[in-house]
Amino acid sequence: MPLVALFIIAFLLTGCEPANTPENVTDKYLTHLSNHKYEEAAKYCTPETAQLLSIMASMSEGEEPAGDKHENIECNVEGDKAQCTYNIVGSEEIEVIDLIKVDDEWKVHMEK
Repeated sequence: MPLVALFIIAFLLTGCEPANTPENVTDKYLTHLSNHKYEEAAKYCTPETAQLLSIMASMSEGEEPAGDKHENIECNVEGDKAQCTYNIVGSEEIEVIDLIKVDDEWKVHMEK
């Protein structure tokens, strides 16, 4: 029985991806952003970026969300900074998004 429990624990630990990786934060941020869920997207941003989202929200009020899907998120991490690339499904153009670590959590960071 202990061997079965050990196997289950090992499976659960290797099957779970850490929630606060640059890739996961980028994915969640982009998903909420494309669906005009700005308050949800702001949870994955620095305070400065959340202010920019507030402006975007007021400018896009009444517009139908694009609902664009993204893929191929890859992040290059250097210390407390990460730069992630991705593309919108159907497009070959590579987009770039910057993240920084704030209080040990990755946050999307856009400068004005």
